[in-house]
Amino acid sequence: MENVNSYEEARKQRLEENRRRFQDLGVDKIVKILTPVAKTFIKDRPLRKKLRSGTSTRVRKAHEKVATAAQRAHAIKRAEDFRVQHVPSSHPSYVKSMLQSHVYHGFWLNVPNDFCQKYLTEEKMTIVLEDEEGVKYDTIYIGEKTGLSGGWKAFAKDHKLDDGDALVFELIKPTRFKVHIFKGIIDGVGEANTKKPKKGNRSKPIKKVKNSGAEEEDMVEEVAEQIAKTRERQTRNSKKSGDDF
Repeated sequence: MENVNSYEEARKQRLEENRRRFQDLGVDKIVKILTPVAKTFIKDRPLRKKLRSGTSTRVRKAHEKVATAAQRAHAIKRAEDFRVQHVPSSHPSYVKSMLQSHVYHGFWLNVPNDFCQKYLTEEKMTIVLEDEEGVKYDTIYIGEKTGLSGGWKAFAKDHKLDDGDALVFELIKPTRFKVHIFKGIIDGVGEANTKKPKKGNRSKPIKKVKNSGAEEEDMVEEVAEQIAKTRERQTRNSKKSGDDF
C-alpha cells in the first residue's frame, strides 16, 4: 500500500512539473489561441466522400470510347477467324481484346501466362511489334509480370486503338510479333443497346456490376478463350467432314 501511495505522489509531482514547463514555454496561451481556429476549420471543412472499392475518379476524355459487349465479342470472333484461317500453325499466336487501361491510360498490356511460359522468357527484354504495314515498334517485355510496358503506348496511340478492339499477336520470330488489328467500334461511339424489349418479354433486366480492372480483364480473356475453342472445334469438324468424302 505504501508503494502505491509513493507512486501516485511521484506521478502527481511529474505532472505538476510538466505543467509548469508548459507555462514557462507559453504553451497554454498558444492552445487557447488556436483552439477556436481549429474548431472553425473543422466545422467549415467540406466532407470528403469515401470512394467505394473498385471505383475511380478519373474523367473519361472526349476521344475515349466504350465498347459494348456485342461489339467486343464481334471483334474477337473476327480476330479468331483470321488467326485460324491465315496465321500459319508454325507461328504461335493469340487474340487480345483491348480494355481502356490498355489504350487510354496505364498502357500496360498483359500477355497470356500460358503463352509466356511456352514461348517467352522470364527475363526483361525488347520485343518488336510489327504492324500490317511493316512499321516496327520496340517495346519492353517484363517477364516477371508477363506484360509489355515501354513502347506499347506509342503503338496504341499511333494505331488509334480503342476499347473493344481485338488484336492478333503472331510470333514470327523469338522476339517479334506481327500484329493484326480488328476494330470493335466501327461506327461512332460504343453505346449500350437502347432498343425497347418486345411486348410479352417480362424477363428481368440484367444488373450491371462494376468490376475492377483485373476482374474485367479476366472476363474478357475468358470470352476470348471460349470463342477460340469454339472456332477451333468448328475447324476440326469441317476437316473431319472433308476427310469422310
